[in-house]
Amino acid sequence: MNLLEMQLRQTSPNLALLDGVRQLSYAELNQESLALAEQMVLQCEGDRPLAILASRGVNTAMAMIAAFRAGIPFVPIDPNQPRQRLEVIVADCRPCMVFGSDEDIKQFSWLDLPRLLPTEDSFGACSVDSENIDKKGLAYIMYTSGTTGVPKAVMMPRDCVEAYVKGIGERVQYQADDKCLHTASFGFSASIRQLFAPLVVGAQVHIASQSQLQEPRGLLNLIAEQGITVWDSVAPIVGRILADLHTLDIAERERFLAKVPRTLLFSGAPLPWHLVAEIRKLFKPAPRLVNVYGQTESIGVCAMEVPETPLDTEGFVPVGYVYEHWQARIVDTRTFSEVAQGSVGELLIAGEHLSPGYLNQPELSQTSFPSDVIKSNVRNTSPIRYYRTGDLARKLLDKSLQIVGRVDRQIKIRGVRIELGDIEAALRSHIHVRDAVVVLDSSEPSADGEALIACVVLHAAQTSDFSANLRRFLGARLPQVMLPRQFVVVDEIPLNANGKFNYQALMAKAKSATKPKRELEAKNTARERLLTDFWVQALGLKSVDSATDFFDAGGDSISAMQLLKLIEAEFSYTFEFPTLLRHPTPIEFSVVVENAAKGIVYKASDEPQLITLKRGSEKRPPVFCLHGIQLYQDFAHGLPEDVRVYAIYAPIELDLEGLLEKDREQALQKLTDVHVDFIRKHQSSGPYQLVGISFGGGLAYAIAQSLIAMGEEVSLVGMFDTYLPDAIEHNLVGAARAKVKTGARKLLAHGQRMLGSGKSRTAVGTGLSQGDAETRHAKQLDVAQTRARRMLAGAIAMQPVPPSLLYVRAKIPMYGDGCVVKPLRGWECIGDALTDVHEIDSDHLGILRKPAVVELSKIVSDRLVK
Repeated sequence: MNLLEMQLRQTSPNLALLDGVRQLSYAELNQESLALAEQMVLQCEGDRPLAILASRGVNTAMAMIAAFRAGIPFVPIDPNQPRQRLEVIVADCRPCMVFGSDEDIKQFSWLDLPRLLPTEDSFGACSVDSENIDKKGLAYIMYTSGTTGVPKAVMMPRDCVEAYVKGIGERVQYQADDKCLHTASFGFSASIRQLFAPLVVGAQVHIASQSQLQEPRGLLNLIAEQGITVWDSVAPIVGRILADLHTLDIAERERFLAKVPRTLLFSGAPLPWHLVAEIRKLFKPAPRLVNVYGQTESIGVCAMEVPETPLDTEGFVPVGYVYEHWQARIVDTRTFSEVAQGSVGELLIAGEHLSPGYLNQPELSQTSFPSDVIKSNVRNTSPIRYYRTGDLARKLLDKSLQIVGRVDRQIKIRGVRIELGDIEAALRSHIHVRDAVVVLDSSEPSADGEALIACVVLHAAQTSDFSANLRRFLGARLPQVMLPRQFVVVDEIPLNANGKFNYQALMAKAKSATKPKRELEAKNTARERLLTDFWVQALGLKSVDSATDFFDAGGDSISAMQLLKLIEAEFSYTFEFPTLLRHPTPIEFSVVVENAAKGIVYKASDEPQLITLKRGSEKRPPVFCLHGIQLYQDFAHGLPEDVRVYAIYAPIELDLEGLLEKDREQALQKLTDVHVDFIRKHQSSGPYQLVGISFGGGLAYAIAQSLIAMGEEVSLVGMFDTYLPDAIEHNLVGAARAKVKTGARKLLAHGQRMLGSGKSRTAVGTGLSQGDAETRHAKQLDVAQTRARRMLAGAIAMQPVPPSLLYVRAKIPMYGDGCVVKPLRGWECIGDALTDVHEIDSDHLGILRKPAVVELSKIVSDRLVK
């Protein structure tokens, strides 16, 4: 990005990035990002992306800038997302390394990726030529919601980012003296605008902390104290903040309004005209308002300044005119013919900077990015690729665009795009849920915008507290913003005459449903009364009783954070969101606070969960998949239609590395016992069928041993590319030395080429002596060996060997670089017991992805009990 490079190379002392803890001037940002970019060039191999653990702060922003300067595509990993979702993301994009703070690296140790660490003498290790990096190369990969329940990865080229930053800059008119507020999650495309667009003109970017984002007054304080001039947000958040302002006394309100932002940007959700009117009435002088429109697939399509005297104030504010690098078409969704001006149709965009599509999803890419779908009398010399936005739009008289709805049921809440199908898929994976539909209730909006109501059909009647069970279940799998406000159990999903869901009838059922009574008896203690007052404040209600369910009463993720802040301020204990999911009434939460005072720590997810991957006949024994959960979806659907497939999520962290052998055995035995008890709870007797990828295969082996010891029949133990410590040959001195020397020579030669000299200038050119280079490469061999040890690390007793073993290995070993891997990956130790061995042409996790997973499903299908 030439404009950014120009700003950074001026090495200005002006502030560039601030987060309340750390700040960097443009000169410091230039030096630190360039040093990190050099390390990326040296350490990141091939075309695999770099994972950035994207906690809010200056370091994350600096790492994204460094990756862009280095030409290394990055994948932002939001640490606030559920682990199951992140496991799917990491398995899909296969990052080469990970960058993050010490705290984040510790929290995400399960990633098992080498860490990118800049060394003290890294500056000048190599030359980074940002201007000559391929413009069509990827800038980043960003995950967004998918209709199948699995997130999809948008691949974004560098030239699209550059064109967008230029286009949005012209519409917003950032100034060098601006102080711009960064509020978007680094995992959302809005973060690209909020970071890069201000920096290219020399402005400041103030990164709001997570706690400030969760509390309206936290943002107001930041805006007032720092003199923010450009505030970039979404309409529901701004609406909630304005509502909070009206609760303050005049003096306090005036303090917050003393420094009004010059410009206020809206994106991510439709902007209603009534909110525009309220802003202009409250803020004096009124800020300049800009309405921004786009998707993750495009970064941005258009933006416009909201007019002072609009011609029409019905519905939502128009989004304006497309940027120069896009062309927009509005078409009939059935015929793909362009509609007349003023008519509603689906908005399609095209342009030379269009994304290549979704990573590892060619069929979806072809559907969402079709070529030459618009019917026209004009013959094109070359095919035109479009992106189907899925938004319903129309052109107004002044030719500006207005978004009027969605083609499908995809929505946005607080700027986050949500597929209602994602929530429904998660609900249907619950063992007791037969069917589920999620609907929007716009009549009673919450702080998140429109309220979500989940209607579920159960296999059998459950307790009156089942909605709390579902809320906890979803809370472990989905972001907070995707959690329904209300859960309603219905006998059946009503259908219309066409056999489709009748959403109006379903909404009527949901509203007429009575909410379950909480069975815990109130004690009317001072703590309960105080908590009840907090419920009232956070919900914005006149009164509640001590048995009021926070979420049934209209609570959402924003008001939940406010409630937890009130509780923390009063009792000096910090509680997480899942705590409120499990104890949503003042009565129940009073017990939590009482236990905290006694030193009893609440664990948010202390029970295993059974996730239904595929339903089938009760006449055949199910297949239990271990470790990884959502990785098995394609595998499950490749098995016979009448076979039930479950995945088990046991929230027990197991780190075997560094433990003594005895302790490792005890740790694995604990994990095994939890799984055995849970499996027998859902299948009382054999034959049992167990499969697992990687560590999960070893776990299946251990579980089978325990079941057999209980006299149970185990008919299948499927181990998919599971390694033991002896998988890697250690006595490879010659090969290792050759590899080290070759690697060192390549590294030294690279440094000399960068210096334009054939002389021995190793220390200056690469920061590494030849000895250092050899040491570094030797360490890479150690890392490979350590990973294998960490998998099962001698914790599994090899005897007795379970019968019915099936071993499927990936053709491409996990570890190369001079390591020779044994054919059975270390399982040679059980002798002739392992005879059913298959090999699939893929890498380690690729064995569970198409096309390899098709062969894997067939192999397993042949071994299942009929």
